[in-house]
Amino acid sequence: MTDAFHSPAIELRGLRLAFSANPILSGIDLSVAAGERLALIGPSGSGKSTLLRCVNGLERPDEGEVFIFGEPLARQGRSRVQARRRMGMIFQHFNLYSMKTVLENVTLAPIAVGGLKKTEAERIARTCLGRVDVSTLADKYPFQISGGQQQRVAIARALAMQPEILLLDEPTSALDPELVQSMLELIQSLAGDGMTILCVTHEINFARRLADRILFMAEGRILESGRPDELLDRPRSERLKSFLATLGSSRAQAEAITG
Repeated sequence: MTDAFHSPAIELRGLRLAFSANPILSGIDLSVAAGERLALIGPSGSGKSTLLRCVNGLERPDEGEVFIFGEPLARQGRSRVQARRRMGMIFQHFNLYSMKTVLENVTLAPIAVGGLKKTEAERIARTCLGRVDVSTLADKYPFQISGGQQQRVAIARALAMQPEILLLDEPTSALDPELVQSMLELIQSLAGDGMTILCVTHEINFARRLADRILFMAEGRILESGRPDELLDRPRSERLKSFLATLGSSRAQAEAITG
């Protein structure tokens, strides 16, 4: 970790959460420095996406606390809204409003949550659409554009709130393989602006290239944490070794099928 990382942007203390008596998070302690790029990997059902939703306040932990830039994430009230204004979240399936244009999707939160006037919100929205190379799609509807373009619009929507923290839940899972590289380059450019990034991904090479630090989660716990080369090339736990071997086997099978 470099000296550029100072006080924590995100801090989780003792997070526990269960759904119908099934434990999802089993005591998560985590500190993410301001400006750090962190990737979460692990098998399905390990609690990665739920952890993101707790950070953003979309899920409430049964136990423990979430701190954003040193302030506790309140369960309700103005302080909760202010904390969430500092975060942008990009969902796995984009979650764009189908009956609103691209421009309307991007301006919605700045107007409704940020209190901006329509003209100012549209100015910011067009800048953000240009940043992700979809400015010509402003008047299109989501069903008129491709999945990769929808993902870029979703990123523009998050950027329009001018967040300090960007949360990404499997940002490449719905994309064709040839689009993964361009999405990585886009997210890396955002990280270059000093934004704190917490990304859930199943793409190991994506995590390796994006992250300053990778966390391996399984069964609701963080089992390993380290720099990409340390964690991926020299895994310590048998659980991580097994997970990486499974990914390698799946990739080899896919390559054999597509030949």
